[in-house]
Formats: sequence, structure tokens, C-alpha cells
Amino acid sequence: MNLPELLSPAGGMDSLKAAVENGADAVYMGGRLYNARINADNFEVDDMRRAIGYAHVRGVNVYITMNTLIADAEMQQALDAAGEAYLAGADALIVQDLGFASLVREHIPALPLHLSTQGTVYSAQGIRALSPLGFARVILARELSLNDITRIAGESPVPVEVFAHGALCVCFSGQCLMSSMIGSRSGNRGRCAQPCRLPYTLRNEKGYLLSPKDLCSVALLPELVRSGVAALKIEGRMKSPEYVAVVTSVYRKYLNLVSAGGPYAVDETDMQDLLQVFNRGGFSTGYLLGRQGGALLCRERPKHWGVPLGKVVARKAKGVLDVNLTGRLALGDGVEVINDTLPGGIVTYLTANGRKAAEAGPGRAELGYVEGQVRPGDALVKTSDKALNERARQSFTDKPRKKECIHGELTARVGERLRFSVWDGDGNHVSVEGAEAAPAVTLPLTEEAALGQLNKTGDSPFELADCRVDVDGIAAAKLSELNALRRQALSELEALRANKYSARASVHAAVEPPCGKSEAAKPRLSLYLYRWRDDLSDLLHMADRVYAPITAFTQGRVKLAARPKELMAWLPAVTFGSLNSSLGKHAKSLADMGFDGVLAGNAEHMELLKECGLPLYGDASLNAFNAHTLALYGKLGLKGVALSQELTMAQIAALPGCGLEKEAAVYGRLPLMPSAHCPVGAEVAKSSLGKPCGLCRKNEGYTLKDRTGARFPVLCDAGDCRSLILNADILAVPELAGRLARAGVSTLRLYIHDEPPREVERVLTIFRRALQGETNDELKGRGYTKGHYFRGV
Repeated sequence: MNLPELLSPAGGMDSLKAAVENGADAVYMGGRLYNARINADNFEVDDMRRAIGYAHVRGVNVYITMNTLIADAEMQQALDAAGEAYLAGADALIVQDLGFASLVREHIPALPLHLSTQGTVYSAQGIRALSPLGFARVILARELSLNDITRIAGESPVPVEVFAHGALCVCFSGQCLMSSMIGSRSGNRGRCAQPCRLPYTLRNEKGYLLSPKDLCSVALLPELVRSGVAALKIEGRMKSPEYVAVVTSVYRKYLNLVSAGGPYAVDETDMQDLLQVFNRGGFSTGYLLGRQGGALLCRERPKHWGVPLGKVVARKAKGVLDVNLTGRLALGDGVEVINDTLPGGIVTYLTANGRKAAEAGPGRAELGYVEGQVRPGDALVKTSDKALNERARQSFTDKPRKKECIHGELTARVGERLRFSVWDGDGNHVSVEGAEAAPAVTLPLTEEAALGQLNKTGDSPFELADCRVDVDGIAAAKLSELNALRRQALSELEALRANKYSARASVHAAVEPPCGKSEAAKPRLSLYLYRWRDDLSDLLHMADRVYAPITAFTQGRVKLAARPKELMAWLPAVTFGSLNSSLGKHAKSLADMGFDGVLAGNAEHMELLKECGLPLYGDASLNAFNAHTLALYGKLGLKGVALSQELTMAQIAALPGCGLEKEAAVYGRLPLMPSAHCPVGAEVAKSSLGKPCGLCRKNEGYTLKDRTGARFPVLCDAGDCRSLILNADILAVPELAGRLARAGVSTLRLYIHDEPPREVERVLTIFRRALQGETNDELKGRGYTKGHYFRGV
């Protein structure tokens, strides 16, 4: 059976060793720039070289993450960093930015590229659409089921990778602007502040309504292996080395069990270890078994929960608690009391049966010291287990556990130099020689004695799988001489393996603009309708272009009194499920429905609609953040692209033309978080399996209210039970209309949510006048935002 690669995170050198020594086949880690975990320890170039060498010696691949969007001003530095990773021995580069990927492919063609899950790929069509970039692997979106994954793996032209364990985003990766818009900390730039882990209120429900439990798929490993994926990824570059060690070792154990065949069952002690190192209210299977609805979330608190340990009986003096333990507790363990204030700490005082003890439980005990509010009956949890952490740390700090099997041969003949040769399965061969062998005075060297010394590989990362000994029966050799030959041979072999890509040369490439300067545009106004609304039909002629949801037309719900000047169908960033089926069915009849073009939200749509006969435009969800990405989309067949909503005015002004129509948002509630999870269904309808509840068909308004009182509208998809969270504030920058036009932006977009017709008419008039040079202050003040036009990410 071909097992998928087990891929573990490395936020620093200790984590890398923890992954390698506990059975990872590969690790992924970040350099100092442009990776999606910029707050991890990460690796400077020299550290990266040492870390890669350590892994390669032990047969483990290393992938370097450069999986953020990259600005034009950063592109040279990013390409230089990719060249440094290449020279350091990286086995692949994990990327999100497609323009950057095209540059790496052009200038460092020998460096394999893996497309990050930030690329929002969820189908084989999406993979095929991006095939000109030559990705060696694609990391799929985390919202796919086992059936989806199996189908994609079977249809994909390149290997695919999926996440198997760790934290989940509630938003489709690569599409979240919530942290970015709220606090200028962009997830697409590696600085997510995780607003999804904060409390929200939806109708009468309050809690952490956007905070998923961590994924755990260890019980599903046989199915994942059968799916045909190339790699299973463990999330956690911000987690501790002990976490990496425990999780990697558990998944290694059970992948090996799958490989062995026979009955498959996960031991409860292993599940307890996984829960102990980190969990948020237990685990979920994510979307692997289908949509989970409310079961996906941990509403009570977003941090590590630990494991249940018992209850508080009474509070003694000076922070000592009388407790009834249901499990074992030891000095040095971490505990927490579950109440509103969550007091806790490290146990430094413990009694059992009235006497001081190193361990206690199950049963009555006293522990200390816990300051803060504690009541009888409060639940007690163990947040850290000292013994488990010590075992985990020993796995990568004591003698190496990861040993590479090699082969050897010793020749000892009178009149010839002693020669010891070793080689591995990758073509590396080392031969070292000692002194000339003399006849033995007493005991000649025997095969048994020689093997006894040569097999003492000790703390080296090698073990001899077999060794041939060629002795003539009369030659003598000191055991110290054999030891020296062994040490020298293994040292040289280690150096060879560490320098896996010795033929690689430095890369010196200058990044040139992909196209000429932009020319000033004669801009037009577009209306983007989140929902089709008949009450706006008399106003549509005021816009130069109208984007309408394609579902309104495919479901026959539109009656146009007068056709807009230009009517475009918009597609969301993700369309798997019933919408994708509908799209495939209606692709060739879109022109007959009256559409003049299609706004594609995902690379998949370029493949699905390439024969629809209509021009395709790219939406902001395609993350066109730099000139090279714009140029790429032009080569892939798009006529125009909506610019990333994380660009500043200055960055837009510097963008070249690239032969594409450029569009920028200037008004409306920007889309912040498209999600496969629907909070309305989970919280209002109490759907536990993610099945459509129908509430959104009633056209009621739903909002998520945060701690500050800001209200974020939630739009629901009745067909596939997905959701889209909009910004609480309304973007309004009429004063930029002229500047955007001079920067070559030909279309200014107005997002329309629930504004009444009179307000839509007023806004259209304001922006039409702004294009003529008139400005006013009507769209300023509380409730309005200028987005990222004057603050970068």
C-alpha cells in the first residue's frame, strides 16, 4: 500500500527535530519573509540550511512556506528569498500568490511549487485551470468531504494534499478579509488576528459562534489513505515542539497500522494524548464526513480545554483546593478551574490520603496553588501533563530515534589498505581507507569481530541494514582502527546527504515589470447586487454595468422590465455543491439568459466556463495583488480583474496596464468571510448536521454583533447552506473616483446589500458626480470606512 506522506509543521528548530524524530516524512517551515505564520520563530537563511540538512540526512523532505500575497515593491526581495531557499536545499516552495509563482517558475524552474490551501482550490477543474504554472502539488481547501477528496485525487493531473489534524479556519482559506478590514492584520499577509475566535451574538445566541474545534482525522486514516492523496498535513507552526512530537508520533503509528493491514482501531490512550496537547472542546472531523453544522464549533471558549480531571470540593486557605479527581495528577501538571474567570496554574503542592505526594488520583486530593474565584462544584481540567511533555521532549533531545538504513562493506587483506564503504538507497556512496593491513601475530580479524565494531553506529543517524565483510583470515586490524573508519565513513555520508542538491547554483534574477504603464481610463460605474431585487429594476439603467447573482437567473426568478446597459453574472469564490452542478448545466446558455459576461470568483470557473462563449472577468476573490498576477490572469484568458481590496491607492496607482480592464470597489459592505459554515443554521435553526434549514428563504436579516456593538450582516445560501459575512462598516470613497481613473481603473464597483431604492439612487448620483469632479461629504462619518486605500496590510 502506498501511504501518503506525513507532513508536520516546524515553527523552529526544536519543532523540526520533533517532527523528524517522531516519524514525519516531510516538514514545512517558514523563512523570515512572506509566510502565513509570520509570528512563528521561523528560520534565518543559515538556520534554514542547517535545518534542511538535518532533515535530509534523515530522509525527510523540507518545504518552505512563502504563502502570502506579495506586493510589487516586495517582489524582488521575495524572488531573492526563494533563491536562498532553493540554494539552501528546499525540496519545494509552498505559495499562494500566483504572480509570484509565475516568477519562480520562470527564474527557478528546478524548484517545485506547491499551491497553498490559501489558493482556494476545491476541484480538479481548478487545478487544471492553473496547470500552466506547473504546480507539483496542490493543497486542497479544508471544506471538502472524503468523497470530494477521493474524486479530486482521481481526476487531478497533479498530486493533492489535505489537512489531517489541527486548527480549522471558519472561512475558506485565502478569502478572509475580516482581520484585515477590522484591524489591518491580514491573513493573506500572515498576520491574522483571529477575530473568528472572539465572541459574537446572533439573535438570542451568544458565544464563540465562529470558532471551530480542531480537526482530528486519526480515526479516518484508512479512508484517507484509500482516497489517493499524496500527503496528510498536520497544522501547527505556532504550536510547541512537544505538540508536534505527540501529534506526529500518533499519526505515524496509525499510518503504519494502516499499512500493515488487518483490524484498525485507535487506542484511547493515544486519543487522550492528542486531547491533552491541544483541543478546543474536543475534536471534530471537520468536513471530511460532510457538513457538521453546530457540531463544528466550540462555542464556550476558543482556547485549549485540556482534559477533564474532576471537581472542586472546597477551597482551602492560600490557594489550596480540595478536589475529587477522576484521573491522575502529578506535580508540574497544569490545571484550570472552569468558571467565568478560569483560574489555574502549575501544580506545585499535592497531597493524597492527607500526605504530600508526587502523584494523586483518582480520588480525593489537595492541590495548590490556584488564585482567583473558585466555587464548590466547579469542574477541574488538566491543561498540561508534565510527564507527557517530558516524554515528547526526550523524543527529540535524547539519542536519535530516526535512523536511516544503509549498507556497508569492509575489506581487510594483507598488503592492502583497510577499506570501509557505505552507501544508501539514494545513490550516495562513500569509501574510506586506513593503514595497510599486516599479518596477524596472534589473532587475525574475524567477520564477527569486524561486524561488532561496524554496527556500533551509536548517535549517528544511520544503522547498517547489512554489511559484507571480506577478510583473508590472516590480516590484523585494531578495533580502534575499525571504529575510526566507521566514524569517518558515516560522517562523510552524512555530509553527502545533507547537501542533497549539491549541483544547485545561486539564482540572480532581476524582476522586471510584466507590462507597460497604465493609461488613464474613462471609468464607469458597476452595481454588484448581493441578491437580486425587483425593487431596484427601475434604477439599473443608472449604472454602466450590473453584476447579478447567477442563481437568480438559473432558477428563473428574474423579470427584467428593462435590460441594463451591461449585465454580468457573478459567481462566488467557491461553488462546489448544487451551484456547481447548476453551473455545468447552464454554462452554454448564459448568453441566452441575457448575460454579457461572467464574473469568475475562482480559478475553477475559468475551466468550467471556457466554452460558454462569453468574456470572463475575475472577481476580487482571485487576489490580484500585484502586476505579475494581473499579467498572469490575462494570459489565462480573463478580460478584466477586480483588484484585491487590500491594495492601497498608492499601490493601485503604480500598477501597470497588462491589457486588462481593472475594477476597484468604491462603495458598499465588502465581503469579509465566505464560509462553508452557516451560523444562522447552526445557531438559530440549531442544525447539527449542516443541512439546509430554509430560514434564509424568509428574507429576514441576520447580523453577527461583536463585543463593540458592530453588526456584521450574514448572507445565507439556501441551496448549499453556506454563508457570507459582510463588513459592519460601509466603504465609501467618492473622493478617489478621479484618482482611480487616472490610475487606469476603468470600473468603479458599488456593492448593494439592503439599501432601499432611494439610497441606491442617491449613492449612484454621488459617484456619477464624483466622476465629473464634484465631491461632497455625504458619505463620511460613523458607519463609513475608507477600507485599505490609505492603510496598507
